Amino acid sequence: MRRQRWREPEYKISAGRCGDLKFNDAQFAEFRKQVIGRIVVASDPDYNSCRGTFMLAFQHFPQIIVYCVGFSDVVACIRFARRVGLHVVCRSGGHSAAGYSVNDEMVLDVGDMNYVLIDPATETALVGAGANMAALNAALDLYQLHVPGGGCGSVGLGGYMQGGGYGFTSLLFGMNCDSVIGVQVALADGRIVTANQHENEDLFWAVRGGTGNNFGVLLEIKYRLRKLGPLWGPGSSGLLPLRRTPTPPASRSLSGRLILRARNARKAWGTSPFWFIPKTLATTI
Repeated sequence: MRRQRWREPEYKISAGRCGDLKFNDAQFAEFRKQVIGRIVVASDPDYNSCRGTFMLAFQHFPQIIVYCVGFSDVVACIRFARRVGLHVVCRSGGHSAAGYSVNDEMVLDVGDMNYVLIDPATETALVGAGANMAALNAALDLYQLHVPGGGCGSVGLGGYMQGGGYGFTSLLFGMNCDSVIGVQVALADGRIVTANQHENEDLFWAVRGGTGNNFGVLLEIKYRLRKLGPLWGPGSSGLLPLRRTPTPPASRSLSGRLILRARNARKAWGTSPFWFIPKTLATTI
């Protein structure tokens, strides 16, 4: 039996595919003046690629897609959506396994809000809602700091954190959302608020895990970071030290709870540089 290669389905996209638009040309022209980021509609040539997500099972045809590059873009999108009656969904990396990051009306994409600011003195990080796992891990590695995360570099932290964020080190440090000490959120009325243990406590509780995006658009996350000691990871010739150390780390760090990152793990163990050391393997070291 001949094996057939998977091909992404091709669609002939037209403005009519989205149904009756909820905004007219004048409203759209005025909205364009308020947004710095890119706006994509059904008549644009790249519409088909922009409307897609990581999960091809969900096929939606939004009337408008906005790539926000700053907080002001998000506020402008919220106000425009309220004015014309558009239902909004947010997309950071587009990895929602339930298809929550796309709809048939308005997609607010925060993927261009991709920044990571590390403060090694306080061991905290300010992370844009559109930052992905690859950007965060690369920045943390410079300072040998850590926050629980996954191994897929293109996953957006905005959706990952609000869904809880189970990571390879969660048995040691908790979920990704457990390391959050503050957030900035744009509310439905266009206000930008800070939420932490001391202000807007209910919102701070609500956005960390579960369905936090129901309460506003996440703009920025503040993390409490963890120090990492010497790490060991799989290589072509067995376990290799990732940072120079005379002896392997304590057995507690290799007791089936630590995710390891090896430079040559891609060659030896596949496409992801993040791997899990099982307890049975650790006891043989």
